[in-house]
Amino acid sequence: MICSVRKLTTDEGLADFRAGFSAAIFARSRGGQQGDVPLSYLRQCATVRGVFDSQGTLVGGYAVGARSPLRLLDFVPSAPRSALTPPAGASWDDCCEVTCMWRTRALSPSAMNVFVWPRVARDLWATRCTWVLGGDQNMRLDAKYLRMTRAVTLYLGPSSLGLPSRLFAFRRSSVFRGILWVLFAEPALRIGRIFRPSPPRLKDPERAPSVF
Repeated sequence: MICSVRKLTTDEGLADFRAGFSAAIFARSRGGQQGDVPLSYLRQCATVRGVFDSQGTLVGGYAVGARSPLRLLDFVPSAPRSALTPPAGASWDDCCEVTCMWRTRALSPSAMNVFVWPRVARDLWATRCTWVLGGDQNMRLDAKYLRMTRAVTLYLGPSSLGLPSRLFAFRRSSVFRGILWVLFAEPALRIGRIFRPSPPRLKDPERAPSVF
């Protein structure tokens, strides 16, 4: 899939981004979550980009915030948030964040790796912030991000939405290590899984030996 990644600057473009983000969260959670992001937050972000397919349809996007209020901190419940501290030797003003990353099923993970993540890296680098905040409420993505960035955990526990979550920070210099991971290491692991021989299957599952 060939796609283009464009900066969104008008209120109309930001409103389309907001609607796409909300619809993507609703679809991927099978109606369990109503994702929303205020237009006021998107307006203050350093960069908001939309991902468009060859027909000009918005199929994904992300935002990079580089000043307070930082959106990711809101996902930490109020009690632990009051005790939350930035990475050692830093202040929150030294931190930027990548948030509201979303995609429809029309935008494949491989297209994200090739077209989107390198642009994310450039936008994060342009903020000149020392630290990048990341957060997730998905354990599979959590393991992936920690491998990519060698991040420092700032909070681990239920989010303000009641989901398992982690708030982490990694140095801006780790951004390009993460890009190398998604461009080379991750595809190699995926190919390895494809060609890994499957264990032999018993013809009669009811006769499978028990290990208990």
